Amino acid sequence: MSVRTKSNKKIIHLSLLPFFRHFIVFITDKASFVAIAMNFNLASLLLITVNMYHETFNTVDFVVSGLLLLSNLSVSFYMINSLI
Repeated sequence: MSVRTKSNKKIIHLSLLPFFRHFIVFITDKASFVAIAMNFNLASLLLITVNMYHETFNTVDFVVSGLLLLSNLSVSFYMINSLI
């Protein structure tokens, strides 16, 4: 382990800061998009279950919520694959 002075440490930290800042912003943007997509998936599943157990079963709402769920699942899987 090498011993560095304060000035050397400042130079190292300042040289690595732009890389880490770009990396953190990239990860948080992708992760927030995946979280939003997953929240839409949960909302679609909730809408499907409410339609299934509701007194008046509405087929149009069921089909629309199912299509919404499938589209959001495909978007979220695409974003998760791009994260890996």
